Amino acid sequence: MESEMPVAGVNWTVVRRQVVDEMVELLLFYGDMVNTRGYVMSWGSCFSSRNAYHCATARLKKQGMIARRGDRYGPAQLVALEAAHGRLSDFYRADKFWGRRWNGVWQVLMYDVPESERSYRDALRTFLKQHRMGGLQRSVWVTTTDLRAEYHDLCEASQVDAYSFLMESRTLLGRSNQELAAEAWNLTRLREGHTWYLETYRRRMRAVQLGDLPPESIIHTVREELAAFETVTQDDPLLPRELYPQNYRGEEVLAFHKDFMRIVGEAGVRQWLALKKSARARKQPRQQRQAH
Repeated sequence: MESEMPVAGVNWTVVRRQVVDEMVELLLFYGDMVNTRGYVMSWGSCFSSRNAYHCATARLKKQGMIARRGDRYGPAQLVALEAAHGRLSDFYRADKFWGRRWNGVWQVLMYDVPESERSYRDALRTFLKQHRMGGLQRSVWVTTTDLRAEYHDLCEASQVDAYSFLMESRTLLGRSNQELAAEAWNLTRLREGHTWYLETYRRRMRAVQLGDLPPESIIHTVREELAAFETVTQDDPLLPRELYPQNYRGEEVLAFHKDFMRIVGEAGVRQWLALKKSARARKQPRQQRQAH
């Protein structure tokens, strides 16, 4: 059989990381549900292939984030260890960022890298993304976090100071701090994503609560919600609260996500146990007839 041709433009390193991250989240937040045996709420339906499943588990075991545990009363199950929490997005710890005190000083990173120096450009882009910096112009980026030590380390490792420099400023473009934040991180678009997520998954959660979704659909709803949550929060700069507009919905998104995990996880387990009990009840009379 011929192997399938890789899809153009797909970054397979990112794809593998997303599979691993999804496994961590499912185990941390939906362990009881995804570990149930039988029916479709099993690991077999959580991954696109058995190979993806085995690669993800092997990588996480090696990193000390998950383990396989069991006893004589049932099959071994995967469990997330304490170290797995460190793999989660910073948005799960957003309260720490929103609540921090800011001294009013902006860190401004400016650079001008020739097209021929791709390695310097890549190093700087990675730095910008890691620290959730906001772009005022193509080569002017800002943050409220003191990055002097991190920038020094980057310069030592990659010599990017040949084409960039970091400075501090209390005012930029003659605008208020809130106006500057809204432009640097496009907080209007961020709110639109938050609103879509809340409206969509509130409906899905109500459907689960009312029993409108069959058990085989719940695990897919869970995975879909996790992906949507990551998508609408990955570009949130996690600024101090004073810099967000009054209509910012990030805190609402995080609170709802926690409710969704709890409510949908509990509903999934209840539905699976009810199905299991019903199957036993149907099986028992048949066994009794065979005995006679």
